[in-house]
Order: sequence, then structure tokens, then C-alpha cells
Amino acid sequence: MLNDIRNHISRFLKSEAATPAIVVDKKIEELKQLLPVIYVGVLVCSFMMAGVFFNRAPGWVSAFQAPFTAVLLFRMWLWVGFDPAKQNLAGKRRKLASAIPFSIGMGLFCSVYVFALNSIAAPNERMILLMWAAFCGIGVAMALAVVKNASRALLATTILPYATYLLFVGSTADHVVALMIIASVPIGIRQYARFADQMIMLTVQEHETERQREHARGMLRAFMEMASDWAWETDSEHKLSYISPKIVDLLGKTPEQLIGKHVTEVFSADFFVAGDEHFHQAIRLLSDRKNIRDQEYRVYDAKGHIRIIQTTARHFYGKDNEYLGVRGWTSDVTERTQSRAALEDANARLEQVVDERTDELVLRTQLLDEVVETMADGLVVFDDDWRIIAVNQKAAVMSGLPPAKWAVGGNMRDLLDIGIRHNVYRYASIAEYLDDMRRSLASTGDFLALRRQKDGKVIAENIRKRPGEGYVVTYSDITEMKNREHKLEQLTEEMTRAKDAADAANRAKSEFLANMSHEIRTPMNGVIGMATLLLGTELSAKQKEMARIIVSSGDNLLTIINDILDF
Repeated sequence: MLNDIRNHISRFLKSEAATPAIVVDKKIEELKQLLPVIYVGVLVCSFMMAGVFFNRAPGWVSAFQAPFTAVLLFRMWLWVGFDPAKQNLAGKRRKLASAIPFSIGMGLFCSVYVFALNSIAAPNERMILLMWAAFCGIGVAMALAVVKNASRALLATTILPYATYLLFVGSTADHVVALMIIASVPIGIRQYARFADQMIMLTVQEHETERQREHARGMLRAFMEMASDWAWETDSEHKLSYISPKIVDLLGKTPEQLIGKHVTEVFSADFFVAGDEHFHQAIRLLSDRKNIRDQEYRVYDAKGHIRIIQTTARHFYGKDNEYLGVRGWTSDVTERTQSRAALEDANARLEQVVDERTDELVLRTQLLDEVVETMADGLVVFDDDWRIIAVNQKAAVMSGLPPAKWAVGGNMRDLLDIGIRHNVYRYASIAEYLDDMRRSLASTGDFLALRRQKDGKVIAENIRKRPGEGYVVTYSDITEMKNREHKLEQLTEEMTRAKDAADAANRAKSEFLANMSHEIRTPMNGVIGMATLLLGTELSAKQKEMARIIVSSGDNLLTIINDILDF
């Protein structure tokens, strides 16, 4: 039994030994803020109480008040001078653990002090002693609430002894007040413990939130480093505060060499092919705080080659309309511009080859352009458990099902089951669909399935595996293309009488457009889809703005590609 008692006492005194590090820091912060203040209050009240009894027993009062004052002042000095940053985790835990024996000692000393003064107190002065003991116990225990056992020990040793004594020897009024104070002890113990638990819970939640926020920032930084374009940001004085690592490909300098410099120093007049004209135009856009969108410049890279860049920039402000700087997204569109020029040149040469076009050839070209032009894809991203992570409205519109069926968090298997039960797929079961999908993904990297809906639409589903885990599926409405196949075949038969050169040129154009459509649109839809997914995560306002710029730039790029392919 003695061993059990010793073990209980040991666990009681060492209860802070296993406190998590993040909680230790929060507890130390709370104690450092609260204890010195409450110690001052206790000293003030103790001197006021001592003044009541000093004339009757100056020696006795001094014998108790002097060490009591010295100890509290010493504890105040220890807490005020305590620097958590200079302490390791073990030192902080020892600091917390020391609060428990000190609380027991302080409580016992206060009780002895009160009983000593009780021997010289008049009956009507007992209430002063009880209130002082209650103030010391409740006030200091409240400050010590984050250390549960210290708070409990102080409440029990400071309040209960004298209050219990008054239940037996005091007046009726003493009995009532003492009983109320005794009843407050278990309530205080419970409430202070709940406060400590809530503080621990909030601290852990705050730590986890910060960890997730840092993870999101890391993902964004990783994306920025992988992106072919680069983002940048300035402060209110237009000095660079961030720029993507990809800038080294253009300027031959790392972000570390550029951050802190004014944008006019980084992008001087010599940077622009047009020289002062574009340089001063850029300065005016900054000074006038005008937003720009898809502004193109011809510039020199670090090797002296001419590059074409496209910039979108937006000025941003704080809560009180305080100007904070400008954020931008810049793309190197040199290859795209050259490809567009090459495509225009190829088209011109193609027009030279075809000297004469029949009405049927014109109609065929118009029909083909119409099919390409009406392509508008739906997009869904789902994880390995088939839970929907991101979805656009076009996917739901194409399916004919209520948008609620496509809500984020829903299961794609449910939608697939609906389609198979209504015979919109050629598969007899989900298992057959999945087996075919796995084989196709393993061999070619993508999976194509046709969905023939009850409303007559034919939807092409293209599924690709995401890096890491999950899948991306795009939905293309190919109904019009299917409906016109017969007409196109008739036109083809009639066109056989045309020149061999015109027929060969037409096939070359068809193959070129088909390849460009697949090779450019599909990855571009993936980029836009992943950026849309990023917007669904927890981001700061700054990060969301960057992500929106990614989506906007991707949409603009896709529009230009569509214009090129539809030309």
C-alpha cells in the first residue's frame, strides 16, 4: 500500500514529464504572462491583511509575511527573467514540474499563516482570513490552470483547511460562506482542468493548421519550380520580394541575386528590344498602378537571343486599402509565337498548292472547323478510392444528371454504375469496365470509353493516371462529329475527282490538326485541371491569387491554341 501511495505521489509530481513539446511552449508562455501579475495581487492583499493584525502581533505577522513576500518576489523574478528561447525541452519541462511542489508548499504556508492569525483574530475578522485564503487559492490556481496538478493542489491546500475549520467553529454566516467556498473548490478544479484541456487542444490544432499551411506553401513552391513560366511579386516600393527559380533561364541570375532589387534595375531599358519605349511603358504601368493582362514584350535573354514574353500583373492592397505591391505571371511565348508563325506559313503554302477548290471542299473544311470549334471538355479529378476531388460544370451538363451527383466527395463508381445500368456503355458490369481501363492504362497510358446517353449524346471519356495517385478524366461531346461522319464520307467520295495535290494537302492538314488537337489540348486541360484543384485547397489570399493567375493564363493559352487549330 505504501508503494502504491509513493507511486501515486510520484506520478502526481511528474505529470508534466510527458507533455508534448508544442504544448510545453504554450504552457510556459501562459505562466510567464499570468503568474507575475497574480503574485503582485497576492502580495498586495497579504500586506492589507497583515496590516489588520500587525499592531496586535507585529513579530508574529512579520515572521510569516517576510518569508512569504521574499518567496513570491523571488518567483516573480524567476518568471520575469525566464527566457524560453534559451532553454531546451527538458529545461522547460522542469520549469513546469516545479510549479507543482511550489503550489503545495504555498498552499500549506497560506493555511498555516491563516491559522496563526486566527488565534488573535476577532470573530468578525475570520471572514478576512477566509477571503484572503480563497483569493490566494482561486487566483493563483487560475493562473496555474495550464498545470492541472499544480492548480488542484493549490486549491485544496489553500482553501479547504481553514474553510473546513470555520464550518465547525464559526458563526452561521461563517458556515454559509465557508460552505460556498468549499463547494467552489471541485468546481474550480474541473473548470481549470477544462481550460487546460481546451488550451492543449487549440495548441495542437493550431500546430496542425500551420503544418498543413506550410505543406500547401511547399506544394505551391514545388509547382512554381516545375512550371515553365515564372511568378513574381514586389513590395510597395516595387522591389522584388519573390521570383520563381525559372527566371535563371531568361536572365542567367538566381532569385537570390534578384530579390530586394527594384524591378527597373532587374529589367532595365537594355532588357527590352524596343529599348526606352517599352521600358518607360512598364514604369508608367507601375507608377499609375494599372493592371495589365497578356502584355507581350520582345526582350533579350542572358545569351543575347531575342525572346518573346507575355506578362499579366495585378496590383494588390491590404485590408485598409494600403498598397502592398504587385504580383505577376510571365510566360516565355517564343516557341508558341514561332509555332503560330510556322503554322500560318504552312497554311499559306497549302493554299498555294490548292489552286482551285470546289464547293464541296469548302463545305468539308467548314464542317471540320465546326467539329473542332465545338469541342468543350468536361473535367473530373478523382483519387484511387474513386472519390471526386475536383469537377467542372461541363461534366455534369454533359451527363444530363443533377449537379449534386457530381459533387466533390462523391464516388465516381456510383456514376459509373448508373451509366452501366442504363446501358450507356458497351460494358456489362463495372468490373468489366475497370479491367479494360487497367489494361489500357498499363499499355498506352490512357483509356478511352464511349458513353452513348439516352438523350442521344455520345461522350468520349479519356482517363489518365495522375502522378502519385488518382486519375484525371476528360469528357468530350462527339455527338456532332458522329452525326456528320456519313456526310463527310459522301464528301470524301465526291472529292476523289479533285487534284491529287489538293487531296494530299487536305489529308496532311487533317492529320496535322488531329495531332495538334490531341498533343496540345489534352496536357493543357490537365494543367488547368490541376490548377483548379489547387484552388480547392486551403490557401492564403496571396496563394489563391497566384493560382487564379495560373488558371487564367492556362485558359488564355488554350484559347490561342484553339484559334491556331481552328484557323
